[in-house]
Amino acid sequence: MGTSRFFHAEAIRILLHFLFVSHILAVFEVLDYFYMVFTKAFYQAYRELIANRAKQVPFWILAAFLPTFIIARTTVALFPGLSVHVHGTHVHHFTYGVIILAISGFISLVSPNRAQRWLAALYGVGLALAFDEFGMWLRLTSNYHLDSSEDVMAGILAFLVITVYFTGLLRRALRYMRPR
Repeated sequence: MGTSRFFHAEAIRILLHFLFVSHILAVFEVLDYFYMVFTKAFYQAYRELIANRAKQVPFWILAAFLPTFIIARTTVALFPGLSVHVHGTHVHHFTYGVIILAISGFISLVSPNRAQRWLAALYGVGLALAFDEFGMWLRLTSNYHLDSSEDVMAGILAFLVITVYFTGLLRRALRYMRPR
């Protein structure tokens, strides 16, 4: 009777060990499957959203525009007294943006086939700096917090996103809409 209890307990222990190990293996298999699916999905998303677009000039404008806009807004919000004064005149960052836009435009006109990605990124920086304070130079005021500035920035951002990501889709749709 003592040995049968031993064999019975040993069988239960082996069975529980097998079930526990098989559950752990099943969990690892599920995790491995999700890892492979998500890795593939992220890789495909990266290729579609970034790698395939990186050759396009509008992508580099957007890639420079967005962080510049975020940095400019954050800097003004966190450090409102941080500014450059020339002979007692406050120089707003839209001035730097206009200068950068002029420089990138001039270089693009003088040598149109040189460093297009760098010029596009420079243009995006200038665009963000200049139009971040659009309401100020539209209304000729020193009030930084105007809705018109935010509206224009949202419009430019929407235009750039549509240009970068939906131009090909729109071209294909128009091709099918043409009468034959």
